[in-house]
Amino acid sequence: MILFGKRTDRFFLYLPVFFVIASIAHIISIKLLNTPIGKRDFYLARLIISDYLFFNTIHVPLTFVVLATIPEFKHWAKLTKISGPFNFWINALLVFLLSTTLIYLGGGLLPNSANNFLFFINAMLFKNLMSNYHAVGQCLGISTIINQKYLTKKCMDNNLKILKLRRFEGLIATFIIWIFTFTGFYVLSSENREVGSFSKLPILILLILSVSLVMSAFRYPKEIRFLKFKYLIRYLLWPLQLITPIALTARQMNHGLENMLVLNNIYKNSINETQKKFLKFSIFIIFIWVLIGLPRALNQAQLLGPSARIFFSITWAIDITHYWADRVVYRMRDKTTRDNHGHLLF
Repeated sequence: MILFGKRTDRFFLYLPVFFVIASIAHIISIKLLNTPIGKRDFYLARLIISDYLFFNTIHVPLTFVVLATIPEFKHWAKLTKISGPFNFWINALLVFLLSTTLIYLGGGLLPNSANNFLFFINAMLFKNLMSNYHAVGQCLGISTIINQKYLTKKCMDNNLKILKLRRFEGLIATFIIWIFTFTGFYVLSSENREVGSFSKLPILILLILSVSLVMSAFRYPKEIRFLKFKYLIRYLLWPLQLITPIALTARQMNHGLENMLVLNNIYKNSINETQKKFLKFSIFIIFIWVLIGLPRALNQAQLLGPSARIFFSITWAIDITHYWADRVVYRMRDKTTRDNHGHLLF
């Protein structure tokens, strides 16, 4: 595959496999020992591992670092009517201000605001639907990058097969997003419910969908078949995270690593060497983001009081703006976007 390098690629591909096995082992232990881990057990430790050590939270500001340092993106961001009615930065500011206002009116997505009607609208739309679309969309994007490296003019039949299977992956992934979103809303409205005590029906449906995706790997051409099998296994973490926090943490870790993979490709393929500038800017941004994000992590772990409604509204709004930004920046269906920086991804 060689997206990072041979060793890093192996780590990227085999880490989800390890966590799927670990999640299944944990589920078996729950059944045998009857000692399920609650959602809040080891919550802060899991949050720090996934959000900071594996970039799940830190990659949020890096989206904007890319736009500020890569020449191709800087040019694209100045264009109007590509990401909305104005240029990218004005549109991003409007998304941020609207998100901040709605989340603030909904209580800042703090647990003590659960009786606020807007809290549930925000929780469903922002905390679940948009974040799930963002996470699955990134998986699909990297799957496309892998496919692209195996498309060849010499064998059009194989190309057609790969493109059809990619459309199948997109369709099944959409079902996974919607089913998981509504299940996640149920989880969110039951903060004291232990992991593993939800309805079995959505878990069963998600399992069937994710297994069908994994098995679709065997319909790919021989030269890509085993690689796709290893990659598609990560979809099994979606149903498993409804049962065990190991799978939840693993999926969040994978999301951060996937984003680093995309950024690595972009910087390798950019027209000039901006790595040093990127690294200096990123170190500063990451330091600030840790200072901003850690209090929110502590609050989610219920270690801080709900006294910073404005603060949490702003930090959640930055996440929402990041979801929106990734969606428009990597929307390769748009010809202007594809022609401008599509080549950076492959």
